[in-house]
Amino acid sequence: MGITYLRRRASESVSGNVKSGSMEKVCKFWAEGRCVRGGRCRFVHSWSRGDLYSYLANLHGHTKVWDHNLQCVATLKGHSDGVMSLAFCGYYLVSSSLDGTIKIWATTEKGHVETVYTHEEGHGVLALNGITLPPKTCDAKEKEESDDQNNILLCSCNDNSVRLYALPSFEEKGRFFTTQEVRTIQKGPGGQIFTGDGSGRTTVWKMNL
Repeated sequence: MGITYLRRRASESVSGNVKSGSMEKVCKFWAEGRCVRGGRCRFVHSWSRGDLYSYLANLHGHTKVWDHNLQCVATLKGHSDGVMSLAFCGYYLVSSSLDGTIKIWATTEKGHVETVYTHEEGHGVLALNGITLPPKTCDAKEKEESDDQNNILLCSCNDNSVRLYALPSFEEKGRFFTTQEVRTIQKGPGGQIFTGDGSGRTTVWKMNL
């Protein structure tokens, strides 16, 4: 897939997306089972949004709470703050940073690795992982269009949420909500996703197939 095509698709505007930097957060009182505002509460009363994934379970056991002394272990020239995560998602090498951006990298004809697209998230981005959705049964044209949306990037931000984006368009496909920052995202069997946050909680999310 050429760099020109990637730049064109990634820069397309997508209607219906939640704006980057929104204040959408889970209600901490609801999470503790004691929110008295109900439908009048301005915070989210759900662990997820979107129909791609839904909340499945919490795994309890850890009690150590991480501090904020995160160490940057690698740097790609282009970010203005610490690089927090690298991931391959489909054809793409993706990096995230505390500077509030997600960058897609590709090798040029001269053999240099350069940024081909920068997504402005508006929050520091802590962790990345990518999944490829199962292909749909359709004709050749529909399959080509579907393949462009089958690579899903999961990214956790320091506003206590995890975004799900289709690459390369960065169309938002859903969002997970947590009470603390998600520091790691891992793939599991059967379309499951595992997230670990600063409270010591590991949460299991199941793809809605």
